[in-house]
Amino acid sequence: LEALSMVREHTHPAHTGWLQTAAGMMESFYGVDNDDEVRIRSLQAVWQLVGDYRVMYEEELMDSLVLPFLSSLPKEPSETVWTFALRFVSELSRSVQCDRFSELLELLAKVANQGDSPAMRLSALRCLLSLFETTFSRIPPSRFLSVYSSLLSFL
Repeated sequence: LEALSMVREHTHPAHTGWLQTAAGMMESFYGVDNDDEVRIRSLQAVWQLVGDYRVMYEEELMDSLVLPFLSSLPKEPSETVWTFALRFVSELSRSVQCDRFSELLELLAKVANQGDSPAMRLSALRCLLSLFETTFSRIPPSRFLSVYSSLLSFL
């Protein structure tokens, strides 16, 4: 966990190759490690990076850190990890400004349809419902309609 903290502390745009360093961190700590605490801490590190550098690098962060590693979320065996990851994706979906909203929405819908457990599918569906409720007046109409369409597919 100390190594993860050190990598996170030294990962910022002032360093050349910082996105590659962050992707390597995710590969090492989220992609390979099986310890739930390590995997959650790596997701927290990405959440911090997105929060810190979203204004200038949101799309790059989504493309290199979020979407590649969370695309396998429907097959996540650990309830602790998938619960945290769903919350992360849900929060990102509420605030993302780049064109990656649709990919995050597709990920939530995929988990709701194909998640490994009924609890995971229900949690993802709840995330979609929550997104629908909170975004009704805050996001562009096209995004709202996308969320609405995703929810209709479950009826």
